[in-house]
Amino acid sequence: MKWGNKFCHLLIFFLRTRWGFILLFILTLSWLGYDYSSNWTVAKSFKEIWGKNIDPVISFATLLVAFSVWLSEAKTAWENSLPKKLTVIFFFDGAEVMRCNYAHLDHEADIRNLGQQIGLQMSGVKKLDFYAPNIKRDKGEICKGKQGDIFMHYTVRFTLIKLPEKIEPGKCLLWDPPFKGKPEEYKCQEISTKSF
Repeated sequence: MKWGNKFCHLLIFFLRTRWGFILLFILTLSWLGYDYSSNWTVAKSFKEIWGKNIDPVISFATLLVAFSVWLSEAKTAWENSLPKKLTVIFFFDGAEVMRCNYAHLDHEADIRNLGQQIGLQMSGVKKLDFYAPNIKRDKGEICKGKQGDIFMHYTVRFTLIKLPEKIEPGKCLLWDPPFKGKPEEYKCQEISTKSF
Protein backbone atom coordinates (compact mmCIF):
# COMPACT_ATOMS: atom_id res chain seq x y z
CA MET A 1 0.00 0.00 0.00
CA LYS A 2 1.39 3.39 -0.96
CA TRP A 3 1.91 6.15 1.61
CA GLY A 4 -0.90 8.29 0.17
CA ASN A 5 -3.38 5.43 0.48
CA LYS A 6 -2.24 4.73 4.05
CA PHE A 7 -2.64 8.38 5.00
CA CYS A 8 -6.14 8.56 3.48
CA HIS A 9 -7.14 5.35 5.25
CA LEU A 10 -5.77 6.67 8.56
CA LEU A 11 -7.53 10.01 8.09
CA ILE A 12 -10.87 8.30 7.39
CA PHE A 13 -10.36 6.11 10.47
CA PHE A 14 -9.71 9.18 12.65
CA LEU A 15 -12.75 11.00 11.26
CA ARG A 16 -14.98 7.99 11.95
CA THR A 17 -13.70 7.11 15.41
CA ARG A 18 -12.35 10.37 16.87
CA TRP A 19 -14.78 12.92 15.44
CA GLY A 20 -15.69 14.32 18.88
CA PHE A 21 -12.08 15.11 19.73
CA ILE A 22 -11.47 16.66 16.29
CA LEU A 23 -14.60 18.83 16.65
CA LEU A 24 -13.53 19.98 20.12
CA PHE A 25 -10.04 20.79 18.80
CA ILE A 26 -11.47 22.87 15.91
CA LEU A 27 -13.89 24.73 18.25
CA THR A 28 -11.06 25.49 20.70
CA LEU A 29 -8.83 26.82 17.92
CA SER A 30 -11.72 28.96 16.60
CA TRP A 31 -12.41 30.37 20.06
CA LEU A 32 -8.71 31.15 20.61
CA GLY A 33 -8.54 32.85 17.19
CA TYR A 34 -11.62 34.98 17.95
CA ASP A 35 -10.36 35.86 21.43
CA TYR A 36 -6.92 36.82 20.07
CA SER A 37 -8.51 39.12 17.49
CA SER A 38 -10.55 40.85 20.25
CA ASN A 39 -7.45 41.49 22.40
CA TRP A 40 -8.25 38.61 24.81
CA THR A 41 -11.43 40.17 26.23
CA VAL A 42 -13.24 36.85 26.48
CA ALA A 43 -10.27 35.21 28.20
CA LYS A 44 -10.29 37.72 31.08
CA SER A 45 -13.88 36.96 32.10
CA PHE A 46 -13.33 33.26 31.43
CA LYS A 47 -10.43 33.18 33.95
CA GLU A 48 -12.80 34.27 36.72
CA ILE A 49 -15.43 31.67 35.79
CA TRP A 50 -12.74 29.02 35.44
CA GLY A 51 -11.19 29.66 38.84
CA LYS A 52 -14.50 29.71 40.73
CA ASN A 53 -16.64 27.12 38.96
CA ILE A 54 -14.99 25.02 36.29
CA ASP A 55 -11.58 24.21 37.82
CA PRO A 56 -12.97 22.26 40.84
CA VAL A 57 -15.28 20.24 38.56
CA ILE A 58 -12.41 19.43 36.16
CA SER A 59 -10.18 18.42 39.08
CA PHE A 60 -12.83 16.08 40.49
CA ALA A 61 -13.53 14.61 37.03
CA THR A 62 -9.78 14.00 36.57
CA LEU A 63 -9.71 12.13 39.88
CA LEU A 64 -12.68 10.00 38.81
CA VAL A 65 -11.07 9.18 35.45
CA ALA A 66 -7.78 8.23 37.16
CA PHE A 67 -9.66 6.00 39.62
CA SER A 68 -11.63 4.29 36.84
CA VAL A 69 -8.41 3.65 34.86
CA TRP A 70 -6.79 2.18 37.99
CA LEU A 71 -9.86 0.03 38.65
CA SER A 72 -9.89 -1.24 35.06
CA GLU A 73 -6.18 -2.12 35.20
CA ALA A 74 -6.64 -3.86 38.56
CA LYS A 75 -9.52 -5.93 37.13
CA THR A 76 -7.42 -6.91 34.10
CA ALA A 77 -4.49 -7.88 36.35
CA TRP A 78 -6.84 -10.00 38.49
CA GLU A 79 -8.28 -11.76 35.42
CA ASN A 80 -4.76 -12.46 34.13
CA SER A 81 -3.75 -13.93 37.50
CA LEU A 82 -6.62 -16.46 37.55
CA PRO A 83 -5.88 -20.10 36.74
CA LYS A 84 -6.88 -20.95 33.17
CA LYS A 85 -8.84 -23.97 31.97
CA LEU A 86 -9.76 -25.11 28.48
CA THR A 87 -12.66 -27.09 27.08
CA VAL A 88 -11.95 -28.62 23.67
CA ILE A 89 -14.82 -29.79 21.43
CA PHE A 90 -14.51 -31.65 18.12
CA PHE A 91 -17.41 -31.79 15.65
CA PHE A 92 -17.96 -34.02 12.66
CA ASP A 93 -20.94 -33.56 10.31
CA GLY A 94 -22.44 -31.03 12.73
CA ALA A 95 -22.41 -33.44 15.70
CA GLU A 96 -20.07 -33.42 18.67
CA VAL A 97 -17.71 -36.43 18.61
CA MET A 98 -15.04 -35.56 21.21
CA ARG A 99 -15.01 -33.28 24.25
CA CYS A 100 -12.38 -32.61 26.88
CA ASN A 101 -13.56 -30.48 29.81
CA TYR A 102 -11.45 -28.18 31.97
CA ALA A 103 -7.92 -29.09 30.90
CA HIS A 104 -5.18 -27.03 32.56
CA LEU A 105 -4.02 -24.15 30.35
CA ASP A 106 -0.83 -22.17 30.93
CA HIS A 107 -1.45 -19.30 28.53
CA GLU A 108 -4.05 -18.14 25.99
CA ALA A 109 -1.48 -18.49 23.20
CA ASP A 110 -1.45 -22.28 23.80
CA ILE A 111 -5.18 -22.81 23.13
CA ARG A 112 -4.94 -24.03 19.54
CA ASN A 113 -1.90 -26.26 20.06
CA LEU A 114 -3.19 -27.74 23.29
CA GLY A 115 -6.58 -28.37 21.69
CA GLN A 116 -4.97 -30.29 18.84
CA GLN A 117 -2.79 -32.29 21.23
CA ILE A 118 -5.79 -33.21 23.36
CA GLY A 119 -7.66 -34.34 20.25
CA LEU A 120 -4.74 -36.55 19.22
CA GLN A 121 -4.55 -38.14 22.65
CA MET A 122 -8.29 -38.68 22.88
CA SER A 123 -8.64 -40.23 19.43
CA GLY A 124 -5.41 -42.25 19.61
CA VAL A 125 -4.38 -41.26 16.08
CA LYS A 126 -1.25 -39.53 14.83
CA LYS A 127 -3.06 -36.92 12.72
CA LEU A 128 -6.43 -35.17 12.86
CA ASP A 129 -7.96 -33.77 9.69
CA PHE A 130 -9.87 -30.60 10.47
CA TYR A 131 -10.84 -27.37 8.74
CA ALA A 132 -8.05 -25.04 9.88
CA PRO A 133 -9.88 -21.82 8.92
CA ASN A 134 -12.94 -22.98 10.87
CA ILE A 135 -11.42 -23.17 14.36
CA LYS A 136 -13.56 -21.18 16.75
CA ARG A 137 -12.54 -20.03 20.19
CA ASP A 138 -14.16 -17.74 22.68
CA LYS A 139 -12.63 -14.82 24.58
CA GLY A 140 -12.91 -16.61 27.87
CA GLU A 141 -15.18 -16.11 30.84
CA ILE A 142 -14.74 -16.17 34.58
CA CYS A 143 -16.26 -19.34 36.07
CA LYS A 144 -16.69 -20.85 39.51
CA GLY A 145 -15.78 -24.53 39.95
CA LYS A 146 -17.53 -27.16 42.04
CA GLN A 147 -15.05 -26.66 44.91
CA GLY A 148 -15.63 -22.88 44.85
CA ASP A 149 -12.44 -22.10 42.94
CA ILE A 150 -12.50 -19.23 40.45
CA PHE A 151 -10.83 -19.63 37.04
CA MET A 152 -10.81 -18.24 33.51
CA HIS A 153 -12.51 -20.71 31.18
CA TYR A 154 -11.85 -20.87 27.44
CA THR A 155 -13.52 -23.03 24.79
CA VAL A 156 -12.13 -24.03 21.41
CA ARG A 157 -14.10 -25.86 18.70
CA PHE A 158 -12.62 -27.85 15.82
CA THR A 159 -14.59 -29.13 12.83
CA LEU A 160 -13.20 -32.44 11.57
CA ILE A 161 -13.02 -33.24 7.86
CA LYS A 162 -13.13 -36.97 8.57
CA LEU A 163 -13.81 -39.03 11.64
CA PRO A 164 -10.67 -40.58 13.20
CA GLU A 165 -10.45 -44.34 12.49
CA LYS A 166 -10.55 -45.29 16.18
CA ILE A 167 -13.88 -43.56 16.85
CA GLU A 168 -16.92 -45.57 15.84
CA PRO A 169 -19.74 -43.71 14.07
CA GLY A 170 -22.47 -42.80 16.54
CA LYS A 171 -20.00 -42.86 19.46
CA CYS A 172 -18.54 -39.85 21.23
CA LEU A 173 -15.57 -39.50 23.55
CA LEU A 174 -15.66 -37.51 26.79
CA TRP A 175 -12.62 -36.74 28.94
CA ASP A 176 -13.12 -35.08 32.33
CA PRO A 177 -10.73 -34.13 35.14
CA PRO A 178 -8.63 -35.59 36.73
CA PHE A 179 -7.73 -37.22 33.35
CA LYS A 180 -6.25 -40.36 34.93
CA GLY A 181 -7.83 -42.87 32.57
CA LYS A 182 -8.80 -42.95 28.93
CA PRO A 183 -11.71 -40.88 27.66
CA GLU A 184 -15.12 -42.44 28.25
CA GLU A 185 -17.18 -43.55 25.28
CA TYR A 186 -20.87 -42.62 24.98
CA LYS A 187 -23.56 -42.75 22.38
CA CYS A 188 -23.71 -39.30 20.82
CA GLN A 189 -27.25 -38.75 22.19
CA GLU A 190 -26.02 -39.39 25.76
CA ILE A 191 -23.16 -36.90 25.62
CA SER A 192 -25.53 -34.01 24.96
CA THR A 193 -27.53 -34.81 28.12
CA LYS A 194 -24.50 -34.70 30.43
CA SER A 195 -24.05 -31.42 32.28
CA PHE A 196 -20.92 -29.45 31.50
